Amino acid sequence: MGNRLGSLLMLAGLGTTSLVGCGTPDATDAAATAESQSESAPNTTDLDATAQNESKTPEPAQEPLPELPAGEAEDGGYTIAQVMQLAHDNKLYRRLFDQPADPEVIERMKLLYAELPKRQPPKGDPEQWQERSTALVEAVVAIEAGNEQGIAMLKRAANCSSCHGRHRES
Repeated sequence: MGNRLGSLLMLAGLGTTSLVGCGTPDATDAAATAESQSESAPNTTDLDATAQNESKTPEPAQEPLPELPAGEAEDGGYTIAQVMQLAHDNKLYRRLFDQPADPEVIERMKLLYAELPKRQPPKGDPEQWQERSTALVEAVVAIEAGNEQGIAMLKRAANCSSCHGRHRES
């Protein structure tokens, strides 16, 4: 009868704490039943962690960055078109969203984005161009520093259509 009471309490979700230590035979049986059930039952936390580890596939290794071509601007730096091609056309900037960001990608993006404020936009307000292009540099610096706002800053600053509408010639 003692095992049955312990089992009923366990099924009801009441456990056996109310009986343990009271000295009745049912309390001893209930405590022993609870103890044997907890030892034989698998730890679901351990199972969940194991399942998560097994379901994760290893991240593919990123290809090394190709060597940068020579800058075509008069001062030897990169033109706006080159920066857009090297940073955005191949989606290099999106690799900054992976955390932690690859230090080589950070350095490459800082180098490329630092060229933009030096250039004159084909159209639109030059001051606005300075603000927008400087925001790209600041976002990469924030990511490099581990600032949790860095990625949001980059997503906001790298809004292609907004910038192209104001500064890109058709």
